[in-house]
Amino acid sequence: MRTAASYFQDPATFATVLAALMVDKFDSKWMEWEPETRSDTIHEIYGFVPPETVCDKLSSVATLLTTNQFNTNLQAFIPMCNALCSETVDPDAFFPADLDNVVWGVSEAQLLYGSDLLREGYSEEIKRYVGALLAEKSMYAAPTNISWATFPPDYRPPTVDMFAENAEYTAFLGRQTEEKNELMMKTVHRFEALAKQLKELPIKGMNMQVVTAIEDMVKGLRQ
Repeated sequence: MRTAASYFQDPATFATVLAALMVDKFDSKWMEWEPETRSDTIHEIYGFVPPETVCDKLSSVATLLTTNQFNTNLQAFIPMCNALCSETVDPDAFFPADLDNVVWGVSEAQLLYGSDLLREGYSEEIKRYVGALLAEKSMYAAPTNISWATFPPDYRPPTVDMFAENAEYTAFLGRQTEEKNELMMKTVHRFEALAKQLKELPIKGMNMQVVTAIEDMVKGLRQ
């Protein structure tokens, strides 16, 4: 079985796993700490400074669970999606979140926050940002977990009369389905890896409800 220290050392550890370890050790009070305090505490207990990606994930989880910034503020949404995908976040620079990062960021955020995130919804600015990402990829149908995206107003899917032959239109529809399924399968594989990490956590009496929630989300994505 892996040790708790190994998860805090690994940049690929999922944010949900890191949060579970922090809650086991410190209850929920760790979410109120400054980022430096979290890093210093891990250093004091385990003898090493955690990677920046680990610190960024913990900060993102704390922000997600204690504020509404993730779904209301685009300037918070973008770096949090990047952080949840193991990318280093630089507060002094702007790095757009690509479609892969957004799809996973939204997926893990929903797992952490629960169904209330969907009920509360996303701001129009975030919806338009995600819709623009889909348009950049020439996608006309949003994957299930970002079905709320708002496409640019002049962005319309081509109709059958725009193709020389029906076979070309059929091929176009097939490519659209393939691209959407590819995004979904990336999310499914990440969820499967996340569930594996959770099952191997060195936490006594680990609540497996979150694993069940992951399995339910994977079933929905596969449909």
